Amino acid sequence: MKSFKLFMAAVFAVVLVGCSSDDSDRYEYSKANLTGSYDLVYFKEVVKETVQVSGFDVVTTTTPVGDTFSVEYVFGSDNILTVNGNFRVLRTKKQGDQTTEESEIIIIDNEKIGYTVNEATSELSLENLTYKVGNFSPGGFTLKSSLKTTTSDGTEIEQTQELRFTK
Repeated sequence: MKSFKLFMAAVFAVVLVGCSSDDSDRYEYSKANLTGSYDLVYFKEVVKETVQVSGFDVVTTTTPVGDTFSVEYVFGSDNILTVNGNFRVLRTKKQGDQTTEESEIIIIDNEKIGYTVNEATSELSLENLTYKVGNFSPGGFTLKSSLKTTTSDGTEIEQTQELRFTK
């Protein structure tokens, strides 16, 4: 009976090792894998400003959403990101029951930005803003950021941003 239990334990161990995922097939987020050209295909930002006026919170939410993309991001091996192209942004601003909309074309002419890859935390820093990197694959990835600040006059600002890229 003892040898049967040992045999079953050995079989179980072999099955576990045989069924584990092969980590060599995973596409790891790294500077080497990030280096290259990507197209921006999605942009959305939400900026929520809260100001106290006569003891009441006045909240203004501005939501720029991009479309009609023709923007290339080139991540160089020298830690320089070059952005070139244009896209349209529809900016919706809401305060109370009032809403306004305006659109504009954003033109980016070979803008150079320093970047840093943090593989351990799956983060990408573009100058002073740090993004979480998600869905990193040979076909592209997603960047998300969230930032909360308070200005010297007491205005609270919450800002979230999401960008998606394809190869």
